[in-house]
Amino acid sequence: MKTMQKQPKFVRRENLSEKLQENANQYDAFIRKAFRVFFQLEKDTSEKVELLKDYYFEICSQEVERNELFISRLKKVKVEIDMEKSSMGQHFLQVIKLLKTANIIDPSTFNELASEGLADKEPDLANYVQRRKELATDKRFINLLLQQKMGQQARSAKALKVHEILEQFGKIDYSALDPNKELKVEFEHYGSSQNGLGLLSSDFDISLTTLKQVDGRKLLDYFAKEAKPILNSIVGKENYYLDKLTSERMRIPVVNLYLKKGDISISFTVNNILGVYNSKLLKAYAQFDTRCHSLCLLVKIWARVHKVLSVQRGFLSSYALNLMVINFLQCMENPILPSLQKESKKDEIIEVYRKVNYDNLELFNANVKFETDPQIIQTLQKQYSENKLTDIELLKEFFAFYSHRENFNTIKLSIKEGNHEKRSHKEEGFLYSIQDPFDIHHNPGSSLKKDSTQAQEFLDRMQKSHKLLEQGRFKEVFQFFML
Repeated sequence: MKTMQKQPKFVRRENLSEKLQENANQYDAFIRKAFRVFFQLEKDTSEKVELLKDYYFEICSQEVERNELFISRLKKVKVEIDMEKSSMGQHFLQVIKLLKTANIIDPSTFNELASEGLADKEPDLANYVQRRKELATDKRFINLLLQQKMGQQARSAKALKVHEILEQFGKIDYSALDPNKELKVEFEHYGSSQNGLGLLSSDFDISLTTLKQVDGRKLLDYFAKEAKPILNSIVGKENYYLDKLTSERMRIPVVNLYLKKGDISISFTVNNILGVYNSKLLKAYAQFDTRCHSLCLLVKIWARVHKVLSVQRGFLSSYALNLMVINFLQCMENPILPSLQKESKKDEIIEVYRKVNYDNLELFNANVKFETDPQIIQTLQKQYSENKLTDIELLKEFFAFYSHRENFNTIKLSIKEGNHEKRSHKEEGFLYSIQDPFDIHHNPGSSLKKDSTQAQEFLDRMQKSHKLLEQGRFKEVFQFFML
């Protein structure tokens, strides 16, 4: 009976010529087979040796000789195993003994591979090991940081509680607002709770969506009044705050609910249809390449740590930062993302009411199309797969790009076009001009004024963060007191 053993991890693909890469792949395949032969405990040594000879000639189609490329593949496998410091080191020694017995490697090669400190004797391998260690350290740090800030398990528990609350709110009767009983209200998630870019501390954004146009202030006032007895019953009168911001001075009315147990914040708005579509679009980009997802979260965490994430305080929203990340990944050399809107061939026009001022609404048509077909997305992912920069490397380039004023005096960031467009005269006062993907009249960058102290602080913190990343001090980038 065959015993299943853990197989070693093999090295990533290097930048080799097509022919060399083909040969390297053949040697890697043979090495994997050599390990499988070694683990076939029912066979004796002579049977294993004969199998290895057959496999070598079958896969590699070369005479038994000192083959430098084959030996280099064996060395890299040894380095990977040595880095893991596992029992695989002893298995590797037994495998190369079999290769020596089969005359696939000569005694001098066996001595090289069996010796300690191989990487110290081979400068190229030493660099390779150092690079692998750096990447492993970066990856560990990012994983720990995202786990800490996202808190997936706790976030899921919060989402479940929100779902339970919304189920109860779904029982509210709105006939007092509409005697004809035609008013139907549905709850739709948008923002970070929908696009997968939420942190543990992020709010849950909910749109009260209706099929017909309503007065948002009146609807939210009524909703807040009817929600109180429900909350009193299911969470207790002392266990929540309900803040109603629906006065005429509020351009966009909102009701904020805070649940003490679980530290849950929920914001309710009315008919935020474009918010729902924006969230779906951002989610599509985050799923297109995992580095987009990571970079959006890293930039958001960085902005929160350094207290530069607040429209109310004159900085930017997380939505604006997400658009900056996506456009950066679209416009860099060897782009990582396409424009999903340009790739879509079908228009999808919806009617949306835009607030012109506190009292007046304006109806306009928005084209909310973007590519969602799985097969087309898969084809696009292959086309945009050349860039191999890591999350930390991308973060460093992101700071380098966005920390220089001169880069943005005349351009507008547009993820819809996947490019940089020309700014209009009325946008000259913003540090970053950012085009909303669906509402061309909305500029998410308008809250950060070019000549403000906030703009200078934002740029300074990015420049200092870039320097820290250049020095390899990436942990300090996410520590406020270090800048």
